[in-house]
Amino acid sequence: MMYCEEAISLMPACLEADLGSKAPAFQEHIRICSSCRRKLKELEESRLLLSRQRDQAYNAPRGLVQDVLVRLERERAIRSNRTFALQVVGWSVLILSAIHIVFYRVFVAIGDRNRHHP
Repeated sequence: MMYCEEAISLMPACLEADLGSKAPAFQEHIRICSSCRRKLKELEESRLLLSRQRDQAYNAPRGLVQDVLVRLERERAIRSNRTFALQVVGWSVLILSAIHIVFYRVFVAIGDRNRHHP
């Protein structure tokens, strides 16, 4: 004789047709226990509903994939433009710093020469 607790724990295995040697006792329990029979039926209906939902989830609206790809390409282009702008700013700062250093050294050298040669 099987109790409800064990029958309930075996319901997922029943849905997978994997009860093994416990199948006869489980089937007998389900035959005589209306509560477990109802739970098994609800579990079967839930599984069927989830299966239908899963199948429908893969049916994307027409054009969705193309829209996503277009948006991804736009985002990539925006990021690429931002990266280019940052590179331009970085190189500009570097070049201006180099020019500043060169002119500073030239003016220091001119100042030093003027101090030594009145």
